[in-house]
Amino acid sequence: TVRIDNVQASQKVVEYLISLGHKRIGVISGLADNPHTVDRLKGYKKALSNFDIEYDADLIVEGDFNYWSGLSAAETFTRMANIPTAVFCMNDQMAIAAMKGFTDKGLKVPDDMSVTGFDDMNVSRYCTPTLTTVAQPAEKIGEKSAELLFELLSGIKPKVTEHILPYEFVIRESTSAPK
Repeated sequence: TVRIDNVQASQKVVEYLISLGHKRIGVISGLADNPHTVDRLKGYKKALSNFDIEYDADLIVEGDFNYWSGLSAAETFTRMANIPTAVFCMNDQMAIAAMKGFTDKGLKVPDDMSVTGFDDMNVSRYCTPTLTTVAQPAEKIGEKSAELLFELLSGIKPKVTEHILPYEFVIRESTSAPK
């Protein structure tokens, strides 16, 4: 496999939100059985635990990595009696949709709700507000995967079967301290 450390990256995002003062942090996850979802949820829980914040399963809204599930999740959060002050989304597409959903309900991002994504899609740099997210080295992941595939096709058995590449946490305008 060629990937980033999803647990560590998610933990970093959530710890950043906690450092801003957020204690009630929602999650828009991917499908529950997706390995990325599983790892990113581990990172979320680890960050909460590191800061003695109790895990609340009601703050996890399952999405499916598409725009519509981000909109739907935002609707779910706005109906809560005690809504979160921040939401960690497991991809940028759901995060951008959630920002729209929160805005449609009269919340201001980031003043009323901080939102983070994951992937650093090009549009994340240009949406309003610009999205705080995790940048994955997609090109390097592709290059390393191709290199490994060519080795396998040549009959070379890889010595290392798991390659963890570095990620970058990109702070933009979609996050701030809670008001």
